[in-house]
Amino acid sequence: RISLELGQQNGSVHVAIEDTGPGIPPGMRERLFRPFVSQTGGGTGLGLAIAKELSAMLGGRIDLDSEVGRGSRFELVLPSRSG
Repeated sequence: RISLELGQQNGSVHVAIEDTGPGIPPGMRERLFRPFVSQTGGGTGLGLAIAKELSAMLGGRIDLDSEVGRGSRFELVLPSRSG
């Protein structure tokens, strides 16, 4: 199962994607955000690295919460801009 959650809280916009997949082992979590690293060996391993850089450039962050055997939750947090 994959779910998407959108919200705004304390001056920030939140976009979260959560799954009920195999989860990510603790030793692999930080590595996933490095270029050319993939947990499964598929793809180029650039997506999360690019997303992390872009979010930081916009004053935000990407959080990862995962439990092996239960799934993962990636949350993009960006400051909201009022204009």
